[in-house]
Formats: sequence, structure tokens, C-alpha cells
Amino acid sequence: IPDNIPPVISSMYVYRLNEKPFNEFTPKQYFQVAGGNGNYTLNKVSTINLSGEVGFGIVATDRHSGNSGLNGVYSIELFLDGKAVYTSALERFSFENSKAINAHVDYPALLNLKRSIQKSFVDPGNPLKIYSNLVNNGRINFNDGKLHQVKYVITDSKGNKSNLAFNVQADPKAVINTPNLPAGTTYQYSNVNEFNSEDVKVVIPKGSLYNDLNFVYKKLAKPQSNAFSAIHQIHNNLTPLHLGFEIWIKADSTLKKYQNKALIVNTNRSSQGGYFENGYVKAKPRNFGSFFIAIDTIAPTIVPINIANGKNMAGLSKMSFRISDNLSGIKSFNGYIDGKWVLMEFDAKTASLWHNFDEQTKPGKHSFELILVDMKENTKRYAIEFYR
Repeated sequence: IPDNIPPVISSMYVYRLNEKPFNEFTPKQYFQVAGGNGNYTLNKVSTINLSGEVGFGIVATDRHSGNSGLNGVYSIELFLDGKAVYTSALERFSFENSKAINAHVDYPALLNLKRSIQKSFVDPGNPLKIYSNLVNNGRINFNDGKLHQVKYVITDSKGNKSNLAFNVQADPKAVINTPNLPAGTTYQYSNVNEFNSEDVKVVIPKGSLYNDLNFVYKKLAKPQSNAFSAIHQIHNNLTPLHLGFEIWIKADSTLKKYQNKALIVNTNRSSQGGYFENGYVKAKPRNFGSFFIAIDTIAPTIVPINIANGKNMAGLSKMSFRISDNLSGIKSFNGYIDGKWVLMEFDAKTASLWHNFDEQTKPGKHSFELILVDMKENTKRYAIEFYR
């Protein structure tokens, strides 16, 4: 694809880091950007007055010539008075760390504003190997009362460049303080962190936090239906996790006869998996949120698409179904023609399940059975006869 269009810079952000970990409470200022064709300035502003420790962030996209696609930019360089203080280049981005893109961007803004702001400062627990030329991890102190030149250089994969230049006046009066955080417990990103109460235990493994965390826990009332514990609010979903965490929730006495059906759900009633052991249900959610114990006693559903009892399937190359489960998710599916196991193929995106007929299924009458089992061993059987 021909590409001689430089990246588009649409906005710039200033983060008042104030020597504190980045989180959803970090004050940030939005600056409109003017210009185009590789040269950008701040809209109606040439100098920003700043004080103390700040970080910058940028919204930039690469528009290929010849198509309308917006692509990620290849590299972002930030210069202070002509010296590089931050570079990110996406060539060395490895797949096993792809979740850490949540530490590269302003994750609260991604969730709340659906806006992808690339931070130009690096969280201490961010494992990505895409950074170089870092000075103080990209955190800049403006404490000297002087005028400074700041410049972004954004490059796409073909080498087309765009610049954004502006001045910063270090001004001791230009302070924006970080708001007071809610009462919580400080968890260091470099440690294993544990929270224990009578009803819940949480373990955040080392390598899961990207920053030190002011951890907040709340216990909320038990939901009205299909709930066997209180709701446990484990921090909030604005803090991204690299490895998830482990949770043990104490079960009500009412769970007794359903212990093998128990799992943990979030308040959207989305299954987090889990199993019952020694009075608790244990699971490994991927993100913080609010959780409680529920049960799954309902078998999966099977909807036949092109087959019915007694139908002649002679002109058809396959039999098709749509399958689903209400909560814990489908664990296995097995199909049998005339008592012999046959290959069933599944497409998770469309929840479609099918069997392609082969020479094993000769002309004549046949029996077919489909058995679906969910993660809590609830079983659904579908049995018919058909002709070829």
C-alpha cells in the first residue's frame, strides 16, 4: 500500500503526576492540536505553565494512503530542550505481553472516554520492551523557573514523520494537586499482595500490578436472586492487571446442596469460573470488580438449524446447530451417528456447531445423538433419527 501521509496528531494531554503513581485520580489537562501534513502546534496556546512532576500523553494515528484505515503509529519520541526523554517503538512488541498495552495507554481514559491516549511516561511494573531513551521513566520535573522547549516526533512504519512543538514555562504557581485518595491500603507493584477478611481473601500475584496501588475494598449487600454470598467490591476496573488475581469468597450455609454447581460471577453476572473448597469458592478473575457466589444448575441449549427428527438429509453436506450456555460456559460437545463418535466442528464467534457428512454415513436411516456438558457438569442431550 503506498503510504506518504504522515501520522495525524489529534490531541495532547498533560498529567500532573506530582511524584505519585499514575491512576484514575491523576489530574490531566487536555490540549487541542492545530495543523496538519506533518506539522502541528497546540491550538491557540504556545506556552503552558507547569510546576512539579508531570508526564505527557498523545493521541496520534497513522492514515495509510489508498485506504481509510486508521493504524497505530510506529514510534513516539518526546524531546525536552532537544534531548530525548522518552521513545516507544512498537516493533519489539511481543504477544505474551499484549495485555500490557493497558499500561502503555491511559487505561481509565480508554474505559471512560473510549479514547486511546498513549502515555509518554512508563509505569514501573510495565513489562513491555518497547521503550528506550528514558530519562526518569519519562516523568519530567519543571521546578527551575525556566522556559523549556518540548517536542513530539511521531513516525509511521514507512518513516513518515509528524512533529508537535510547544513551550513549557516552569512556574511554581501553576500547581494542580492530586485529589485525596479514598481510604485504602498501599500495595506495592513489586510484591505479592494479600487482602484478608472473614468473608473474602484476595491474592494479587507479583507482576500483576503496573503501579503501586491504593487498594480499596467494600462489602455490599447480597443480591436478591441466585446469590450465595455478599457482593465483594475488589478495588475497581479502572486499574488494569497483567495477570489477574485470585479470590476466595466464603459461601452462605444455603449453598450446601449446590456446592458442585458453585462459581463466582461479577455484578454483570458474567462467570469468572471457580470451584467450592473448604467453605469457600475460589476463582481467578482477570480484572478487578465486584464479585459474589452464584450457581449454575441449567443445562446448555441446542438449537437445530437444518435438521429435524425423520428428515431426509440426502442433499445436504452437513448438519448444523447453534449452542449456548447460560452461565458457566460449554465444556464439551460430542456427536454420535449410529452410536459411533463423529467429528463436530465449532465456531465460537457464531456459536455454530456442525458435522460434515462423509462416506461413513451411507444412504439409509441413521440415529444421531449430541451431548453437551457445561463447566458445572449440567448435561443436555439431543437425539433424533434422520435419512441420507
